[in-house]
Amino acid sequence: MKRFTIILAILKIEKKRFMSGGFIVLFLLFAMVPMVAHADLLFDNGSFSGAQSNTRNVLSQRLFDDFTLSTDSTITGFEWLQHDYLAMTYTATEVSIYNGLPIVANLVSTSNVVATRTPNATGTIGTDPVSWYGFNYTLYGLSIDLSAGTYLLGLNTIASGGDSSWDQTTGNSFTIPGRYIINFNNPAPGVSLAQDSVFKVIGEPYIVPVPGALLLGMLGLSVAGVKLRKHA
Repeated sequence: MKRFTIILAILKIEKKRFMSGGFIVLFLLFAMVPMVAHADLLFDNGSFSGAQSNTRNVLSQRLFDDFTLSTDSTITGFEWLQHDYLAMTYTATEVSIYNGLPIVANLVSTSNVVATRTPNATGTIGTDPVSWYGFNYTLYGLSIDLSAGTYLLGLNTIASGGDSSWDQTTGNSFTIPGRYIINFNNPAPGVSLAQDSVFKVIGEPYIVPVPGALLLGMLGLSVAGVKLRKHA
């Protein structure tokens, strides 16, 4: 108690500075809490291009592709392209992320979510009545925290009445060659195909937070400011 009284007496010498600075301290405490930036494009695996093999991407045959985060981030959405059988009734997408080979590695996140599905101009594959039509798929509003690193992503279609494929790309400088396929003949972790998928990862990179010790120190100054007001 005596020690606190001495400290309080020292602070009281400049109480005006501390009292006026109390609000500044509180503002800084609020501003320095770990935050994220605005939504941004975290990873782009390439656009629709090259030959399309129309490899099925449903629950009975899953496709997985790689993506890399250069910094710790919160994933808020995905954008990708598919070709779907005309009679297919879309239900949802199984979104799964592994920190290594699919199924056998640690599952970081999984959920069944409904994406927005919009016809696009990528054309029709095949001929009627067995035709596959191009669609843009967009999914936002997620909140998946991931550390910097490389992951395997599954965007597997849940549907009835027909099949779906995940469109291919010739890739770009960020593309990790190959994607994995898992089915009855190729159990987990599956086999690598000489194919790459069209998708983008949307999210928010973390802003580096202020060290905890500094925050505690600032909190201490704020408390001292309150004490000074009471003793003024």
